[in-house]
Amino acid sequence: MAVEDEKQELRRTARVTRRAAHAAAGDVAQRLVANFHRGKPDFGEQGPSAIIAGYWPMADEIDVRPLLAALYDQGRTLVLPVVVGSDKPLIFRRWQPEIALQDGIFSTRHPGAEAAEEVPGLLLVPLLAFDGRGARLGWGGGFYDRTLAHLRAAGSVIAVGVAYHGQRVERVPRSPEDQPLDWIVTDEDVFEIGLSIGHDMKILICGDVVGKTGRRVIDENLPDLRRRLELDFVIVNGENAAHGFGITDKICEAFYAAGADVITSGNHVWDQREIINYIDGDPRLLRPMNYPEGTPGVGTGIFDTKDGRKVMVVHPMCRLFMDPLDDPFKAVEEALRNHRLGATVDTIVVDVHGEATSEKQAMGHFLDGRVSAVVGTHTHTPTADTQILAGGTAYQSDIGMTGDYDSVIGMKKELATSRFTTKMPQGRLEPAEGEATLCAVYVETDDKTGLARHVGPLRLGGCLAEAWPL
Repeated sequence: MAVEDEKQELRRTARVTRRAAHAAAGDVAQRLVANFHRGKPDFGEQGPSAIIAGYWPMADEIDVRPLLAALYDQGRTLVLPVVVGSDKPLIFRRWQPEIALQDGIFSTRHPGAEAAEEVPGLLLVPLLAFDGRGARLGWGGGFYDRTLAHLRAAGSVIAVGVAYHGQRVERVPRSPEDQPLDWIVTDEDVFEIGLSIGHDMKILICGDVVGKTGRRVIDENLPDLRRRLELDFVIVNGENAAHGFGITDKICEAFYAAGADVITSGNHVWDQREIINYIDGDPRLLRPMNYPEGTPGVGTGIFDTKDGRKVMVVHPMCRLFMDPLDDPFKAVEEALRNHRLGATVDTIVVDVHGEATSEKQAMGHFLDGRVSAVVGTHTHTPTADTQILAGGTAYQSDIGMTGDYDSVIGMKKELATSRFTTKMPQGRLEPAEGEATLCAVYVETDDKTGLARHVGPLRLGGCLAEAWPL
């Protein structure tokens, strides 16, 4: 089901839920005020003088007017939103309790044009439903998402969802443009997203980057994806990043600058000869772990997230239709001998590089319940078998490539096709240079167990159908 269809279905049930919560709640004013102040959202650089944007409640929305009155009595500057266009961000006009309001579109109310416009540092945001990740379901107009995107691009702003406790759902579908909440205050509790509700590990694994166009789509999208998805850790497979063959030290540094934490590789890892001297000095660049003993570099590592949690990345390469390396199953077993989810490490991700889906699927089941995720790379074609296996391990046979799909596995289609049709010697294959699709897998893991709670494919740009993982 498409994300928008999921949202519409949830809206139908969320309206009924909110109406019931409103009818049963009684007087929530004091509880809402107490919970807001118990949470003490950080007002950022604006400190005690932060400008707070409220809203005038409609129908069965939870009534924030007592909270606004309490904030006004504390000396806060208050503003209310004004709709100025169906595709524009909201603006905010100064308000105090004695000011009369005007009727706006969509049954809103706001101060008149004589009131001064202000830029808020904190927004109280109405909603139909919310979940533990800070995802919010609104009416569908996108006003608050556009507004938060606009304000966040200009500086720091805090989004506080306000709702009845009963409006919480297990999962709100999310689109790329949806803006997450920072806090949620209800009539029963207050949550800071990532702390009180529980901060699952959020990981993105990007498929084989092919050539300049693949590098470009990583550079253009990865910083924003880290913010939108609130990612804790990013893995990029870069073995085809240098004009389709191997990777260089400069490309590694560019990936790190864009937001990658670890770079994996594959059978093309040695195509750029200078990487042989570089790889021993960069523990974040992994080559397949089952190369013979004495091969430069390492094939696994344990890495710290910004908040101090530990992510283990394991990188075996398969043998069917590939180079005859050491046994990948034995190599992985040896690497996991002294590490266990929820004990020595918080998350374990396995990038299994291989041609045969059968071998990769066998690896998934071999490791099910012992690692957080097993994802395949190498074939440059995304598979449709994204799932959580019976033991709790996220799995996809192949992420696909990050490159131009108007091609033959990332290479210019004319020369590649000619190789098959003529069976004659051809020139060196070259990467296609059209618009690339960023292909990745998004995984959320439970902090207590390290196992997967959610997995979904991500595809952005290029000629493949877009997919958003939430």
